[in-house]
Amino acid sequence: VSIDTNNNITLKTPELKELLYTNLELKGYLIELNIINDILITQRLVPLNDKFKDVANNLKIMSKN
Repeated sequence: VSIDTNNNITLKTPELKELLYTNLELKGYLIELNIINDILITQRLVPLNDKFKDVANNLKIMSKN
């Protein structure tokens, strides 16, 4: 199973695909995992990436002086 950045789920085997469509509990867990992943990215990683960009820009400015 793989999930890309657009939250598309790719299943490598037909058995997993069948299991996903027949097992609502598994499907619910995957949806919940996807939601948690989105929250992690938007609330933690994006702000952290922005801070790193600010630090890098400040270092560039300081190195020019």
